[in-house]
Amino acid sequence: MVASQEFFKTVERAPGGDPPAGLGIRYLAWFLDNIVVMVLLIATFFLAVWCGVVTETAVRETAWALQGGEAVTPDKQDEQGLQALQYLMGLTTLIWSMGSVVYYGCSEFWLHGQTCGKWLLGLRVVRVDGVALGAAAIFVRNLFRLIDQFPPVWIVPLFSKRSQRFGDMVAGTMVVRDSPAQP
Repeated sequence: MVASQEFFKTVERAPGGDPPAGLGIRYLAWFLDNIVVMVLLIATFFLAVWCGVVTETAVRETAWALQGGEAVTPDKQDEQGLQALQYLMGLTTLIWSMGSVVYYGCSEFWLHGQTCGKWLLGLRVVRVDGVALGAAAIFVRNLFRLIDQFPPVWIVPLFSKRSQRFGDMVAGTMVVRDSPAQP
């Protein structure tokens, strides 16, 4: 029996030893992580703009060919500008959401249940059953960020005993205050 208990000891440590993190400190960690995500997305944007400047002529010629080579009137130009703005807003939302999922997922995978914000505030994601936090649980937890970002779902952690958001409940994870590892 001792051997099986040793098998389930994880880097994350079994829950029960570490208390669930409160909503306030989790919000602060999320806020810090969003600053990191924003900086990464701004850097990606400037890289894309730089790449776009390099290929601007090719894009302009392709757009001209798609329009059938006809002249663009001011009315058509306004309509195209509005349509381009709508596409840009949709693309920005998609990139922000997916960038967030990628950042949180990769951070929690490579940093053993932590992101920069969680690490700074001494928090960690663990499995509620004490089994090691695996890639599948991290993927599911972070995929549900796309749902957890809608305001009506924000009340879910208020009614959870472990302050779990919807993604945590589905993935079987929770955020705890991280205690130093015992030798």
